[in-house]
Amino acid sequence: MLVTVTSCFAYYGSSSDSGFTSFLGFIFVVSGVLQIILFFKVWGMTTDIMLMKYDLKVIKQEYLKETNFNSSEDVSTYLRENLIIGNMDKVKRVLLLEFKYQITSGYNNTLAKAQTVTDKTLTNEEWALNQSIRPYIEQLQSRFDKIDEKVPNYILHMETFGDYYKLF
Repeated sequence: MLVTVTSCFAYYGSSSDSGFTSFLGFIFVVSGVLQIILFFKVWGMTTDIMLMKYDLKVIKQEYLKETNFNSSEDVSTYLRENLIIGNMDKVKRVLLLEFKYQITSGYNNTLAKAQTVTDKTLTNEEWALNQSIRPYIEQLQSRFDKIDEKVPNYILHMETFGDYYKLF
């Protein structure tokens, strides 16, 4: 490219196309400089993407860490650590996830007990949906009281498993 550009600026006597070749030379120089700039910009972006990919991996691991508990001791340890650090959103999230798990397993246990109910005016599912979830809500309320937070109103207004499953 350098040879082409320098030859464009050479004087060839009374040639009528020397202005056109000068113009092309100028265009080649500008495009060459822009290509070099573009190369370094793309190189910088790939470096940024690689760093961003690492950051997203770390964020993803931290976010998913709270759902990979092996025991209740792991939950307690995680809650204590985040409570001390001041991550109240994470603490509330884990408490609400645990509440959701308790409601789901409680409903399944209640549905299993429905097989022994002698009242056949309702189906097993209807009977299970009409059972109270107040003990679960009270347990959640006591845990939220320990961290000086309020339980969301939509949870406080629930009375039965049916109310939970009718949220949306």
